[in-house]
Amino acid sequence: MTQQDRTDRTRHLADRYAPGIVAPTNTTTEIPHASGTAGTGGSTQGPPPAVVDDARPRRAVLVAFAIAAVVLVAVPLGLSRLVDQPAGREYRFEIPAGTAARLAAGERVDVLPADLDFALRDRLVVVNHDTVTHQVGPFTVAAGQQIDRRLSQAGSFSGFCTLHSDDRIDIQVGTKT
Repeated sequence: MTQQDRTDRTRHLADRYAPGIVAPTNTTTEIPHASGTAGTGGSTQGPPPAVVDDARPRRAVLVAFAIAAVVLVAVPLGLSRLVDQPAGREYRFEIPAGTAARLAAGERVDVLPADLDFALRDRLVVVNHDTVTHQVGPFTVAAGQQIDRRLSQAGSFSGFCTLHSDDRIDIQVGTKT
């Protein structure tokens, strides 16, 4: 079989396959002997059929572009919403020295209201000048220390409070406009 016959046969077989796929060929090739003369050394298979039109690389590129688009668009938008939020108001309460002793003696002490209502992004600052640790709902303020919390999650917090005679405080976050 001549080279031209093999080429024609391959073209004819390729017409049966999808575009871009080369038809498999079984050809007999001559392998030169060590002496340098050509002879029939047997039948060898040609390379396996090559798939030229593979959709996987294209799909991977499209997925990479989609992920990049999400990262380049969604992340900055989310961050801008966080960054562009107004800082909110600061609510500062100071616990005077001797507050625990006054409360133990039955005296009414008005350090902070029993019902607190905050907007999102407001700040709660409680400074404890007393010699005793105080509990304000979910927050503990050690003697001589302060807490400073930005209220960034909406919710309702009810809990124990050492600054009130009924030992309760209710904190609302996000209901205030």
